[in-house]
Amino acid sequence: MADIQVKSFTYKTYLEGPDPVVETYADGTFVKKQVWSGVNFNMDSAKKFVASSTENFGVLGEGNIDFYKLAPPPPPPPTPEIVPPPAPAPPPPSLEVKKKGAWYLPKSRYRKPKSAAAGEFIIKATGEPYAGSYIETFKKKYYAGTSPEQLGEELEKIRQAGDFDLLGEAFGTLGPLLLSALKGGVVRKEPTGSEIAQGEIKRYFVQDIVTTKIVEVTKPVYVELKKKLPGKKFVEVPWNIKTPAEDVTVGAYLYKGAATRNREAIVALEKIMPGITTLVRDFAYLVPPTPLRQVNLPETLITTVNDPLVDLENYRKANFDTKE
Repeated sequence: MADIQVKSFTYKTYLEGPDPVVETYADGTFVKKQVWSGVNFNMDSAKKFVASSTENFGVLGEGNIDFYKLAPPPPPPPTPEIVPPPAPAPPPPSLEVKKKGAWYLPKSRYRKPKSAAAGEFIIKATGEPYAGSYIETFKKKYYAGTSPEQLGEELEKIRQAGDFDLLGEAFGTLGPLLLSALKGGVVRKEPTGSEIAQGEIKRYFVQDIVTTKIVEVTKPVYVELKKKLPGKKFVEVPWNIKTPAEDVTVGAYLYKGAATRNREAIVALEKIMPGITTLVRDFAYLVPPTPLRQVNLPETLITTVNDPLVDLENYRKANFDTKE
């Protein structure tokens, strides 16, 4: 029995008397005729039954000689090979290229070697202080050494507290009065009478998020900078100025002095403004000296120490003056 593969089957339906008839054709060639006599089929259900069995299993030809069967679907076309894009061309070599332990640096790209003052530079990789000769490149980078052919470690310039350009280029847009106030460094002020009575003042700090540098400013400057410098960190810190600055132990009770309270406030602030503990180190700042013979204790308790010899002498004089 030959196996003939066809692309499609078609069907022709009609009635012979009361019986539905279905003729099957393979690619237009007659294959088989089926009469549904005595079976409860109409033409539509008979056609569906024939089509289902034919297309799923094939059909025998007339005289059961040829077996017609649908040809398998053609394989999908091969997926085109995805060719990755070419790698981008490497950037042109920088004018500062390290070659075999030495740096090539055209003379027009660096300044003459200078000598670093103490506290001016640190080694960028280790954070260790650096003293000695250095070279500044046209990119405002600093390297240890005296020869551009044999530059050493890259250096980082240490900025002073008053060098407030650390907070970013936005400072260039500030007015002269603000810039002048910023360049004053740590704010020095005399507490007002109400602040002294309260035993507390406010200190104001600003930090650049990118450089992490911190500066202290006055309240008016603080308020103005919050308007003009978005994206910075701003904090105001309660600062204790109540004497004594030192801790005092009275019996079993330890009274924390202003310096301890201020240190705890700054340490807690480190979580919000990292680096503040390296800027603020004088925790007795603006705390008046403790008066002699008097110690301020919690609330309004005051202890006065009297000299017993002075009291005795006063008593004798008082008795002498009353004698007749």
